[in-house]
This record gives sequence, structure tokens and C-alpha cells, in this order.
Amino acid sequence: MRYGAVTVETDKQRRAGPESGLEMCAFEAEPVVWGCEPRSRARTAKFTEHRGQDADSSSLCVQNASEAHPGSNPMAKDDAHQNIQAFVSKPRVVGGRDARPGEIPYQVTIQRKFYFGNGSYHWCGGAIIDGEHVLTAGHCVYGLDTAELIVYSGVLNNTWQSPEASKVVQRVTHAFLHEGFDYEKYHNDIAILKVSPGFPKDNPEVSTIPLREDIAPEALLCSVSGWGLLGYSEGIMPEKLQVVTVPFIRHDRCRLIYENYTEGSVEPGMNCAGYPEGGRDACGGDSGGPLQCGGLLTGIVSWGEECALPDYPGVYADVAFYKDWIAKQLDRSRVADQESTVFVGTSSDIHIQTNENQIPTSYG
Repeated sequence: MRYGAVTVETDKQRRAGPESGLEMCAFEAEPVVWGCEPRSRARTAKFTEHRGQDADSSSLCVQNASEAHPGSNPMAKDDAHQNIQAFVSKPRVVGGRDARPGEIPYQVTIQRKFYFGNGSYHWCGGAIIDGEHVLTAGHCVYGLDTAELIVYSGVLNNTWQSPEASKVVQRVTHAFLHEGFDYEKYHNDIAILKVSPGFPKDNPEVSTIPLREDIAPEALLCSVSGWGLLGYSEGIMPEKLQVVTVPFIRHDRCRLIYENYTEGSVEPGMNCAGYPEGGRDACGGDSGGPLQCGGLLTGIVSWGEECALPDYPGVYADVAFYKDWIAKQLDRSRVADQESTVFVGTSSDIHIQTNENQIPTSYG
């Protein structure tokens, strides 16, 4: 599965990338990153992309899952834009509001560094789960080098120039991508980032969120947050963190909602949140961000159909379903001793990749 570069306009300036969309990318409307589906309205990764003027957009594309192998380079620049097909995008945290200072202290912006010069841009969201780890979506790190990523915590403003006194900047030293992650189907869409330095204990704008270990009650009101695009067709990203309230939908009901959906399926390890009438949702640029229910991290923003449509709630990776996997990765992280290293593989075989390689994925 491959990505295409896009154009995104912030509140203050336009940042341009190649305006793909002809024979390679079936882009329909707003600029985000899509995965592969055959030129139709399709499942959307809630995942934004833009490149600065100096960026090499070809590096954003990844191989089709059937072509990717552990240890290979799924984002080779020489064939980066071949066979690109597109998901229709999802624009933002829709129907939300500006978050208040200290309201969501566990939210981080995972940013990608510009290839030339200083600076970075918002790539995905994530949630702080302990003093040195962030939980995010697998598709946010698939095919990337940890050296490309940087994490900002303690901020409401997602720009790298943000002067907020509470801002904390961390580099990503390790990434733990679920060994069963499937980029075409978004199954096992979960990953953990280890950061350095660790998160401060004396910053009131930065704190962890506990993980949910059981199934949340149906219709429990939850909040989802992120810096996704502000409109379906405008292509405008907010500088301020957005938050919206949505009711939780259990896996069985969510699966039935998407039962006749031809572009994807709700598999074990997924749940949903949203209103039957639509109007409020997490969308493009919110991928990897937290779904908080009752003070517990309950879901990770993953995918959905278009943006806040009636009868199509947002789909999330179910944190409780992956509690054992999360615990195992945290144990592995404690013994990790190679900087900028990625751990992937099966339970009996761990492959270590240094930052000279991009993140591979294993398929069982």
C-alpha cells in the first residue's frame, strides 16, 4: 500500500506538496494521506500529510502489503509513486472545540522532520502511557525511520515554532510495531514509541493516561482529540488542539454497522465511537490519537468512512484487546539498548533494525 503527497494549508500559511491525483492518485477533495483502494470512496486513514517546500514527497509511499518483507525498504524513493491508489480522506476532529490548557495532558503530536533545514510538521497523534512511552497507530510508523520522528508534549499548538513554556521535545529512540499489522486492512493498527528524554514529572501540562483493561460500556461518553484538518474540502489544519465528545460503540455493534461496507471490515481489536446522525468524529490528522472514556485510554484513532457521516462512526484500535501485547512491548523496551531501533516480528522471533532501515512489518 502506498501513500501520495498532498497540499495542506495551516491557519496562517499554505504548505505545498505535489498535487498528485491524476493517473497515480485518485484524490477526491481534501489533502491527506490515503492508502490503497481501487479509485472509489473508501476507508480513510485518519492521517494527515504535508511536505514543506524542501521535502522529498516520494519517501512517503510504502509498498503494497503483499510486496513488503521484514528488512526490506518499503518506501524506496525510486518507485515511490508507482501504483498509488487513494482512500477518500477524513478531514478533522469535526464538531469539536479548542482544548483548554491542561485538559488533555496525555496528548502528544508526533511530528516528521523536514528533509532539509530545521523544523517538523504534525504527522499523527499519540497518548502518553508512562514516563517514556507513547501509544499510537501502527500506520503512523509503518515504513518510517525512527530518526525521522520527533514528539512534542505539553502543547496545545502543534507547530514546531510554538513558544509555549510547557512544551517538551523528545526524540524517538525505539518503535514497537505490532507484528500482525496489516496495512491494507488496518488490522492490529497499534504501535508504541519510546522517547528520550523521558516525560517530566513536574510539568502540569504533561501526564500519563491509564489504560483501559476491560470493555467500555455501550454509549459511554468519550472524548477524542487531535490536530486534524478543519474542513472536508478546505484543507485547513488548526494550530490549536481540538476535542470532541462521542459515545462509545462496542465491537459487536460496530461490526454490524460496517457489515455491508465493501472497503473494509471491523475485525477483533477494533471498536467504534460516534453518533448515528454523524456530525462529530475524529478524522485526517488525528490518527494515533487518544479516545478517552471515563478517564481511561480506550481507543486509538485508526480509520473510518469519509468524515463524520451518518451511520458510519469512527473506528479505533481497542486498547483493552491489546493490553497483553502492550505489556510485552513495554517489557522489551526496558531491555532495549540500541538507539533508534525498531522491534518487529513474532512472539518467538524479534528482528532488530537500526535507524539505517525503515520500519518493516511481518505478516502471519
